[in-house]
Amino acid sequence: MKISALENKLKGNKNIIQSLENIISSNPNNDKINYSLLRVINDIKNIYSPNIDISQMMSINFISVDQTINYSVPCLSSDLFIEVEEKLFQEFPKLIKTNHYFLCEGNQIYRFKTIAQNKIKSGSSVIINDAL
Repeated sequence: MKISALENKLKGNKNIIQSLENIISSNPNNDKINYSLLRVINDIKNIYSPNIDISQMMSINFISVDQTINYSVPCLSSDLFIEVEEKLFQEFPKLIKTNHYFLCEGNQIYRFKTIAQNKIKSGSSVIINDAL
């Protein structure tokens, strides 16, 4: 009986996630809404998979162009890049006040995609570039 109830709850959460993803796709230019909804989606997914798969654990090295920042941030491949960026901002709050973008292996990083979707591997160096 408990398994059946959990399966129903999981199915309901999958429907909620699908609805939230539909809202995101219909509002591609609203970063504030999309960021909030992506966090809710990740929270819902993490409720039912609290065990961390060790193969997803990784570390990303952030390096500024002027080399004043050289900092490693632990994360999961399923984390949104913006969540990892927030960890970097906690250590280097001056970055919040600047306009910048990130590159990994010559590719621009998309803030609202996961680490895996951005094709970032454990130990990768992410360059912090100031926007012009």
